[in-house]
Amino acid sequence: MYLLSFKFSCSNKMTANQLRSQCGDKLREEIAIVTAASGEIANAVATRLKQMNITKLYIAAPDYENAIINIIKRRFHSTKDASDIILPEKYKSDNYVYSLVDQEICQRSDYFVKSGFSTWSTLVAFFRVLTNKPTIDMRDLPGYPEAVKKLHIWI
Repeated sequence: MYLLSFKFSCSNKMTANQLRSQCGDKLREEIAIVTAASGEIANAVATRLKQMNITKLYIAAPDYENAIINIIKRRFHSTKDASDIILPEKYKSDNYVYSLVDQEICQRSDYFVKSGFSTWSTLVAFFRVLTNKPTIDMRDLPGYPEAVKKLHIWI
């Protein structure tokens, strides 16, 4: 399984509207750039998956990244994300539990693509080093947009 993680510095479970109202102008501008490049990002991921003969993909990403997630799901049909996790009723509204499950899935996967500056991704990558599992920085994917590589955000 191949894992892909997108995380920005604002809350991971914010909706797009909450993000627009609660995050600063700089972050909103950077998110707009990433959203505009979502097709290129999805193509870079899909190309790498095919090169590596990967058949399953799980995306650990906040709800506001639906543009990228949906494009990748259309290009790579066996893609799963947090919406596919089935939790006991008492945990369904607990975003912390979803994040822990995301982290566990990412730690156990065969491959993991970490976002550039995400502490969440860095923690997963740290545990993967301990088990000798490969981690790839998303910015190193062939075809990853140059405009996005230069941003100082957690994607």
